Amino acid sequence: MKFSTTKISALTIWAIAVILISVYLVQNLDEPQSNPSVTIVKAAIIDQLHDDIPNQIFQDRATQYLTTAGYDVDLYTTKDITVDFYKELPSKKYDFIVVRSHSVARGTTEESASIFTGEIYTESKYIQEQLLGQIGKAVPFLPSEVEEIGWESLVNKTYFVVGSKLIDELMVDSFSGSVIILGGCDTASGKLLAKSLLRRGASEVVGWDGLVGARDNDRSILALLEMILLDDVPTSKAVEKVMQEFQPRSKYSPTLKYYS
Repeated sequence: MKFSTTKISALTIWAIAVILISVYLVQNLDEPQSNPSVTIVKAAIIDQLHDDIPNQIFQDRATQYLTTAGYDVDLYTTKDITVDFYKELPSKKYDFIVVRSHSVARGTTEESASIFTGEIYTESKYIQEQLLGQIGKAVPFLPSEVEEIGWESLVNKTYFVVGSKLIDELMVDSFSGSVIILGGCDTASGKLLAKSLLRRGASEVVGWDGLVGARDNDRSILALLEMILLDDVPTSKAVEKVMQEFQPRSKYSPTLKYYS
């Protein structure tokens, strides 16, 4: 039996097409299918107080609120929080950042509050940054914590601190509309720290305008997070509600401030 050349060519083309389609289907079935509509949102809890004034309840509840709201959460504790960590923080692209930290009204400039790192101060380290005033050193102001907990040994620790000059001059990349909650003494004193964070790309910044006890800070920040993340209250309104209910247990009566 004889086939024409035309019929043989048609059969060959058809067979090749079947093989190519089969290979394509096998390859695509084996590969995991991505869902372009799923957006991962990230959050960070930066607990500089972890070693000195630990609060596991704060970490657990803050993590719970964030994960319930759909965030992937990374926890950083004292040993992780270095000068370089803060330099690189914007590049990590967190959408929501919660800081629990010692801070000081002055440290790198007269107008800026500064946040403590977990890095013990060494005169021979970060020499250029120190000379240019981009980082500083400070000892935690601890009378309320010492009264509450009795850890007098904390008073003599000196840490590197970072403020607006590091944010303006040394931070890598920009925040992507991050919400930043600064839980610590004087984090909103002078406004300069908050303004630098906003210029660096944060969308909202919350902090205290004066001294605050560790327990008062933790209770208030958790209440704030619950309202924002679980009750869907706008950040500015949540700050107002927290302050309406704020009853300090220490001798300090600071105000939680909101900037955007």
